[in-house]
Amino acid sequence: MARAIAVAFAVLSVAVWFYVFDEWWGLVAALVLCVPVGIAFSLVPPLLAGTLRPMLGDVGTTWGLMLVGIAVALVGLAALEDTVRALVALCGAGLFTGGLGLFFLRLSAMLQYTRESEPS
Repeated sequence: MARAIAVAFAVLSVAVWFYVFDEWWGLVAALVLCVPVGIAFSLVPPLLAGTLRPMLGDVGTTWGLMLVGIAVALVGLAALEDTVRALVALCGAGLFTGGLGLFFLRLSAMLQYTRESEPS
């Protein structure tokens, strides 16, 4: 499930970058620029989660990334305009997705543990 979320977010990132850069440089420049940046945007939140997890613990990292992601996206949507709005909202969505991926990873581990520890 976490991989499906990461792939969906990568596709969303590329779509937003297509929208942002198509406005200025056209489709060819959008293809050249949006794919690497979309991939980077989809990789940064899991890397950040992996870095913060030893310091904050699983629960703190999961909910912290999700809440910070929601806050960043809402501030970006409410206070900014045009291209900056799209990029800040995408950053917030990336942070939220990093927390959500960690949540599903923890949920999967708990479900696996309960299946293994059931009495026979």
